[in-house]
Amino acid sequence: MDFDANEGVDRISDLPNHILCHILSFLPTKYAVGTSVLSTRWRYLWTSVPVFNFDGRLHGGFNSIFNMNVFLESEITFRNVVNRVMLLNSIPNIQKFRLVYDCHYNAAPIFTWLQVGISHCILELNLDFCLSVLMELMMLPKNFFMRCTLVVLKLSRMPLIVPSFVSFPKLKVLEIRRMVYLDD
Repeated sequence: MDFDANEGVDRISDLPNHILCHILSFLPTKYAVGTSVLSTRWRYLWTSVPVFNFDGRLHGGFNSIFNMNVFLESEITFRNVVNRVMLLNSIPNIQKFRLVYDCHYNAAPIFTWLQVGISHCILELNLDFCLSVLMELMMLPKNFFMRCTLVVLKLSRMPLIVPSFVSFPKLKVLEIRRMVYLDD
């Protein structure tokens, strides 16, 4: 049998959409979106992936702290990417929402992203970000603390104001690291 006969054959695109989406769910969202250039079959496949995995460190320029223009441009690009992905995604239920982000000038988009994510019945939520402006304390939306669907909650590097009543009836994993807790 001649092994060169199979060279250049695209077998992965023959897989059903749900399997391809499952494979893409293991990638950071930036790379899952990047697969849209592979072929017309893959163009909008990422919009059906039930995992949002946003990591600001993957966007070039976040390490350019000494070049403020590059740094701010990178932060704006990251925000635009997250906004576009959240807008175009067609999934009613999100299995996992992960956000790793160092916010340096305005936390308002974070609250919007969380509100959109929360409205999609998230099963796993992983937030890891640092607000450089200390006055912008994390006031998560009130409905966040009454999530019936949340099974895994991981919070890291953020100030948090928690209301007096919290209910996560299905929560099985709670991980809190390097947090500042403030009473409401």
